[in-house]
Amino acid sequence: MDLIHNSDFYKLGLPNLINLQKLVFDQCNVNVLKNLTFTHLPSNIKELHLRNCNHIKNVQTGVLVPFKNLRTLSIHKSTMSLLDALSILNPYENKTMETIEFIQVNSGYRGPTEVAAPDAVIITSEMMRYLQKICVSNLILSECGIVDFKPKSLLYYERPECFKKIVFSGNRFPMMNKFMELLPLAHKSVNLTLFDYSYNPLSFSDEIEYLHYEKDVTDIKTGMFFDQYSVYDEERNELEKSPYAFTKYIERKCYSATQEYEDKKEIVQLRLKLPENLHTLRLSHFLRKLELLGNILILTAPNLQYLDISYFNANWFPIIQFNGSNNLRFINFSGTTLSTFFLSSMPELVNTTNVQMKYTRLGHTFQRCPTALEFIPSVEVLDISNNNIWFLPENVFVNNSEIQNLSISYNLLYDIPKAVLSLPNLQLLDIRHNFIQSINETVRKWLEQQNLKYGDTFKLFLKGNRLRCMCDTLEFVKWITKTNISLDEPKGDYLCTLKDGTVMTISEVMQKYHELFIDCNSGHWLRIGIALLVSFVVLTIPVALVVNFRWQLAYWIYIRFRLVIEERMKLKTKYDIYISYGDQSLHWTINTLIHKLENSWKMITCLDDRDILGGDICSDAIAESISNSRNVIFVIDHSFQDRIWGKFEIQRAKYEKYAGNLQHIIIIKKQNITVQDFPSELRQIWDDVVFIEWWDNDDSVGWDRLRIALFQKVL
Repeated sequence: MDLIHNSDFYKLGLPNLINLQKLVFDQCNVNVLKNLTFTHLPSNIKELHLRNCNHIKNVQTGVLVPFKNLRTLSIHKSTMSLLDALSILNPYENKTMETIEFIQVNSGYRGPTEVAAPDAVIITSEMMRYLQKICVSNLILSECGIVDFKPKSLLYYERPECFKKIVFSGNRFPMMNKFMELLPLAHKSVNLTLFDYSYNPLSFSDEIEYLHYEKDVTDIKTGMFFDQYSVYDEERNELEKSPYAFTKYIERKCYSATQEYEDKKEIVQLRLKLPENLHTLRLSHFLRKLELLGNILILTAPNLQYLDISYFNANWFPIIQFNGSNNLRFINFSGTTLSTFFLSSMPELVNTTNVQMKYTRLGHTFQRCPTALEFIPSVEVLDISNNNIWFLPENVFVNNSEIQNLSISYNLLYDIPKAVLSLPNLQLLDIRHNFIQSINETVRKWLEQQNLKYGDTFKLFLKGNRLRCMCDTLEFVKWITKTNISLDEPKGDYLCTLKDGTVMTISEVMQKYHELFIDCNSGHWLRIGIALLVSFVVLTIPVALVVNFRWQLAYWIYIRFRLVIEERMKLKTKYDIYISYGDQSLHWTINTLIHKLENSWKMITCLDDRDILGGDICSDAIAESISNSRNVIFVIDHSFQDRIWGKFEIQRAKYEKYAGNLQHIIIIKKQNITVQDFPSELRQIWDDVVFIEWWDNDDSVGWDRLRIALFQKVL
């Protein structure tokens, strides 16, 4: 129903609706709720909902007196004050109610929609005097602008054993500093099954950076303020000296929790006993900065099954142990920085079947700890999307054979990882929005086996990848049009890129199949023609002549093929050289190497800082630049390990080299760095690189070796 100003229900006969139990007022335009507003409504109403009441300015405390049997009161999006909303509960003092739900109840929403914001509310015991005496099962106070509460107010109730669900989300008040009130409430709320304290911003998580008070902003040319000093030098220095600067911990390899704590002098044990019947605990989007390194949290939670700590802003989590067995079924770690330290401290969650780990930097974690997921051996549904994963270790799922649904979407993968093939129970693979160009024959056969195993119910999600329709991926294109695997799009709607850069749907490609792929067998016929020619020559020319001139003939054929391929490579490339270097070699690279290559040797070079324009995804731009280069030079020094995209550039160069699109990978070793200090990715392709050891800026031997490497003719 609508509720307008001065609503009058007299003579409507509504009290005669003796079976009416639920009443909903939506889009209320009433300004004042008076004691007489609901006088002529049925007294048997058990549920009352007030929604979108955006004009209420005043509420009289006896407005709900006519509803003597009310069990559920829901006020959603209302401009009445929270004080008024709590005051109208007075008729239900010392009574039992099912649900009290106040969502966005605050007088601050009276302003224009685009600028409206809740007023700051501090809960007092006087405001709570009626609610505290009600035996309520579900209490929801969300987005009401609560910033703090006084003693014996929000956490104080006469009948806490009545609670089944408590939701305090969307406010901004601290609770942990009221620990002495929280513990008794948790102890007495024996029937509580759900507690939600999410979306609670309490403080900014990082150190605040200040402009120097003597320096004009217009004089700052870098755009970054790392070289500026805070006007509060003493406080800033104290923060930098803090013992919680745990750099040495983050840089460690995959160690056990015991090894991580060998250097700690003191470990504090925190014991927390949750209500015995608590089933769901949600602390999502909790933005208070916490430093818990060095602590052990011993958790007693016998019936906890749902745990959501997604986007929980704590730099370090404690070591978590369970007092007795745990029955967790669902855990959401999304948006939380899961360090190797934290993962190694987690106990084995043998009952957990559903895990979400989005935005957790797993791409970085897997490099140091390939078996980081071994603490969830029973997981069946795993979401590790949006983690900047560009490779998966083959043994990453060694302890997760029960996985049925796997999402690795929105990452940087170029192929379906081999690790996926170790999952015998997989029935859904979500690999959308990666850089997948095709699926090789081995993976295709495995996918078909899984689909056959589960009766044509296997699901593969491929949308958003950069599929290729070229001669080398022709079998994949045919497969995707014939497979019985369930896809996330109609088979013909997937986009793929042709060899000339044109983007078409697969259905369009198959319609022009003979036109687009007519040249794909030319290499086969060329080999047959050469074989026939050689056979003819061998049969018609005297054996002696063939023996005497066999090397000259082979060399002539070799030269001809080489020139044709080199001309094609020149037409395909945009740059002669792509250069990657560490920060310590910046000056030498710009002023010496680039000057020589471009001005003296007339070569076209590409530097990511200079030639790659903003706006594109960085990984895409780097990959395209390397693909459009004939050679790649890596200037290796001690700072190269810190280059953000260094490992990605090496892997991309390796891919282009093996694909035949790259002539040389050249390594210039600077300073006194040893080969053992080179990135491991370079050592893996050592046989395929040209190595030049550079002694000084005017190393003539080095210049000669570089000239030979760049200008020699290769096939």
